[in-house]
Amino acid sequence: MKHYECLFCKKPSGTYIICRPCQSCLTKPQAKKATVVWHQEVFERDKHTCTYCGKVHDPVEDLGAYSGDHKRTKKAYPELRYDVRNGRTTCNFPCHALRHEGVYDPFKTLKQNKKLLANKKSKKTKSKPPAWCTVKGCTLLGVVGGKCLQHMKK
Repeated sequence: MKHYECLFCKKPSGTYIICRPCQSCLTKPQAKKATVVWHQEVFERDKHTCTYCGKVHDPVEDLGAYSGDHKRTKKAYPELRYDVRNGRTTCNFPCHALRHEGVYDPFKTLKQNKKLLANKKSKKTKSKPPAWCTVKGCTLLGVVGGKCLQHMKK
């Protein structure tokens, strides 16, 4: 596993692009630079290959067709934002979108995620038509036991 030194203070920072003390006082330009470096390191480690579908991206021609995805979200785990181990290379569409829809699991293997996608495609369910109130002349939705909330009170 590759170990890094902090982009700003140059001290060893383990698997992080930026050490913890420097993370707390980043300016916007520094944060942007760190994010770019984080993405580059994740792409290099994954050899520009989507970890969900296995597609290999050309670093020059496919620029913008793939992105770095955080396994553990930045919102829930802000301390892992610059940890390279927390990143994965994904196709922008459909893989990254499917991951956020809950189809792909960032902690499963490529083979397991392909199986999840196949199951999702085979289980396409037909949506049920809306249920209308059964009282004559009523045009309200939101039926429980055949009647809308307005008529249930009566």
